Amino acid sequence: MKVLDALTGLRRGLDRIGGAMNAAAGWLLSLCAVLICVEILGRQVGFSLGATLEVSSYILAISISWGLARAMAERQHVRIDLLVARAPLRLRQVLHAAALVAMLGWALLLSYGAVTLVIESHDFGATDRSTLAIPLIWPQGLWAAGIVFFLVFVTVMLAEVTLAILGGRPDHVERIMGPRTLEEEAREALESVGAPPRPDS
Repeated sequence: MKVLDALTGLRRGLDRIGGAMNAAAGWLLSLCAVLICVEILGRQVGFSLGATLEVSSYILAISISWGLARAMAERQHVRIDLLVARAPLRLRQVLHAAALVAMLGWALLLSYGAVTLVIESHDFGATDRSTLAIPLIWPQGLWAAGIVFFLVFVTVMLAEVTLAILGGRPDHVERIMGPRTLEEEAREALESVGAPPRPDS
């Protein structure tokens, strides 16, 4: 199916963008740790950055939203797989699609609220209460961008899964939506510590 292949390619392209956003989120969290350490040490000698609490809060919110799509692609969101894994294949496909529909509904509501908040901050010229008086449109805009990107990713994923189900491609659905296997978990653990993959993996 050409449309299914196109959606698969689009999802993979979005996943690469999500991977870059996820990496940026990691670096932001590292920066946040440095800022907090500087603040703690600085207070010992009477020095303060003046906006560490606000900036670290912004970084945390942005990092979470920028990691949503990548976590979805890697099937790392909180899941209850006990019943799904034991369900018949046809029912399992429907449950996967239903889960994506529910996720899409949540992402729509969250995106609407985030974008509305950014628009209001822009209209009122809102700034935070720190000594830096940071315009809220910037941290809120970056946070909202991650949520909107997640909405787009889930939409493409749902369209791909739906077409795969209609086209009788349960293997395709399981590959992108099925529970993570023990082999995948083990491979990820080995990669995280820099161990070489097993020859049979």
